[in-house]
Amino acid sequence: MPWCPNCKTEYQDGYTVCSDCGSTLVESLEQAAAEEAAEYIRDAATSFSDDTGFETEEIQEAQEETLPEGKELLHDKTHHGVYEGASDKAENFKSGAYTLLTAGIVGLVVVGLLACDLLPVHLTLFSKVATCLVMGTMFIAFIVMGASSYKSYKKHATQAVAESQLKEELVKYCQERLNRKLIDQTASVFETESDETAYFKRSAAMKQLISENFLNLDEEYLDHFIDEMYGQIYPNE
Repeated sequence: MPWCPNCKTEYQDGYTVCSDCGSTLVESLEQAAAEEAAEYIRDAATSFSDDTGFETEEIQEAQEETLPEGKELLHDKTHHGVYEGASDKAENFKSGAYTLLTAGIVGLVVVGLLACDLLPVHLTLFSKVATCLVMGTMFIAFIVMGASSYKSYKKHATQAVAESQLKEELVKYCQERLNRKLIDQTASVFETESDETAYFKRSAAMKQLISENFLNLDEEYLDHFIDEMYGQIYPNE
């Protein structure tokens, strides 16, 4: 006998649509519960994956190359080509890891209470077993993804320390070696040129001078750093 999954009304054979709410009838309420659980899992898994960047991180790890230590910055770009600092990525993965782990642990506790009939929810034996298996699997997956995100957080936290040390070296070099006269001579900037043209010429000259002393710097990171230093060297321009 068909049932309405929303109204929980039983119909005679031959009916396919609920006359009250218009929902498509199902063979049993257990089937409707299983379909709703599967849909919830798909939506939740997609949401948590997007929020934590878990899948993106796994792809990036497979593509990264190991660079020598020293005055070389690890190449670190987003898919859009915009540099994202290791400290920012570490915070993102840390937040995602805590969210996934909390959701997974709390979810397993709720599933355990449901299995022990300690919640005010009345289900048939089949529905209870199916719900516990499906939801338990989902929450275990959350814990696994949370552990992986926490591992990524630790990796980027270590990189953030190295990145901070490199930035200190770059700032020190610029303060000791770069000045307006050297940059303008290297860039061949003339007084008659517009501020915009002078900016691009000076930025290119700064990139050239820095790159000669610091090898294999990420281009997006270097552009970002030069923008910061430009304001210090040319505060009124």
